[in-house]
Amino acid sequence: MNRDLRAALLCALLVILCILATVPVLEMGVNDDWSYTRTARDLARTGRLIYNGWATAMVGVQAYTAALLIKLFGFSFTLVRLSMLPFAAGCALLLYALGRRAGLAPALSMLGTLCIVLSPLFLPLAASFMTDVPGLFFILLCIYGCARALEDPQNRKARMGWLALAAAAGVLGGTARQIVWLTPLILLPYVAWARRDDRGFIAVTAALWVVSVASVAGCVFWFRSQPYALPERPSEGLDLFLRGLPLSLTALLPLVFTALLFTLPVLIATARAWRSDVVLGVIPLALVFFVFIGGPFLLFGDGALAPWIKNIVTIWGVMEPGETTVGTEPVTLPVVVRIFLSLAVYALLAALFLAAARAIQARRQRSGGGKESVSGALPPVVWLFALFLLAYIPLLLPRAVQGIAFDRYLLPVLPAVALPVLLCYQRRVGERVPAIGWVLVGLFAVYGIAVTHDYLAMSRARLAAAQVLVASGVPRSQITAGLEYDGWTQADLTGYVNDRRIIIPPGAYRPPVDRTFPLASPYAFWQWTPDIMFRYFVVLSPQKELITTPFPPVPYTTWLPPF
Repeated sequence: MNRDLRAALLCALLVILCILATVPVLEMGVNDDWSYTRTARDLARTGRLIYNGWATAMVGVQAYTAALLIKLFGFSFTLVRLSMLPFAAGCALLLYALGRRAGLAPALSMLGTLCIVLSPLFLPLAASFMTDVPGLFFILLCIYGCARALEDPQNRKARMGWLALAAAAGVLGGTARQIVWLTPLILLPYVAWARRDDRGFIAVTAALWVVSVASVAGCVFWFRSQPYALPERPSEGLDLFLRGLPLSLTALLPLVFTALLFTLPVLIATARAWRSDVVLGVIPLALVFFVFIGGPFLLFGDGALAPWIKNIVTIWGVMEPGETTVGTEPVTLPVVVRIFLSLAVYALLAALFLAAARAIQARRQRSGGGKESVSGALPPVVWLFALFLLAYIPLLLPRAVQGIAFDRYLLPVLPAVALPVLLCYQRRVGERVPAIGWVLVGLFAVYGIAVTHDYLAMSRARLAAAQVLVASGVPRSQITAGLEYDGWTQADLTGYVNDRRIIIPPGAYRPPVDRTFPLASPYAFWQWTPDIMFRYFVVLSPQKELITTPFPPVPYTTWLPPF
């Protein structure tokens, strides 16, 4: 077994062990995956994809993977969740392979891979049935196929095979998470242009692109015709974005800050490559701190500190209080830690800007002298990630303007940030990974495992409390125990949750007339569950509007304070 294969398998093994370390045993959904799990269960029962008024993702290939396991072993939330392990391990294998294709040394490629797959953003998603990790897997597979098609100039048949794999991965992956379709539609034309001297190759690439477009159009048409499906419209929020374009571009800043936050192990480990730029970045950092932290902190409280875009990673762990369940939770990210993370991101961002400016100036000087540095040329993998990024970010900005861009949407962005940074470090400094890089990857992994475990432990306690009520004779339709529990209850009662975006069948949405939520604590999901009569509440903390029941509290243990 060669060194690369051992390193790639080690990365895959580590991510699997970290996922299993979270103890992902829970017979209830996690976040939105209750809806996707239900689709997979119904697929195993009926042979058809059946939606329930909550999913904007098609689920497709992901549902078929889980349905196969359900057919073999019977239905279980935990089994469906574990069906994501091959996709998580596949992400690790592909990230390592792409790093090596970009010319990174094995150690640096491992650092970049583990920084992403062991991050507190990746691990909670990998321990769920959410579509983000499968989506990343197929994006990486498509990019890998395109890279191999560009790097095998001698063997035309092999190039065409890799290109066919890229197109197939892009189309198939889009049936789980539609954003994956962007990859073949954007990258295949680039591959054709890069090999424009080969007319036969161009013809094959054009044919694959046409087939991809036709397949995407067919899938979109099919999905829009499905009962209780919620097709996304890329134009949503675009008019708002365009009307206030200068102001809207400020929505890009939290996206940039958040992407840098989740690649901090790589950025800090490679900071030696632009050490002088870090020093020169002290003045820009002071300005950035005053503008983006000092002022907003005084005006808006701690909203200016990391994490800037929330959903999976919040100051309370995974998700925000009230987002899934009524009640409050303890803070797991103290203000001191958040200030340190914010300062690190701003300092490194300033240094990166200075380093990029110097690199552009140096390249212009070399070009003016009539010579271009061959060693400074960017490998095809970097260009492929850059093209994907240029198409992907504009799709995120309208959502960011509306305040509905989540941190998990940045998962495909992280390799595009880490890869060129590691490449620059290797060219300027060398192939050795500083110890601080491995330490930070380990710390991020430990935190990711702990917050995922704690969220699952809290969810098991919620489910246990609800089961106590049901066992005592309380109908499930009179219990609210959070988003995942209530969504499943409502779907059991009517087949779907009550979303105003449902078009088929007409009239499915029922406006909440003369119906309000009886608690002051926020819990938005009650509007989607009109058939649940709120009589018994499973809550995370006491609520003044509620009468205490004779049932005892259900304790659970967390790995982060207060334990």
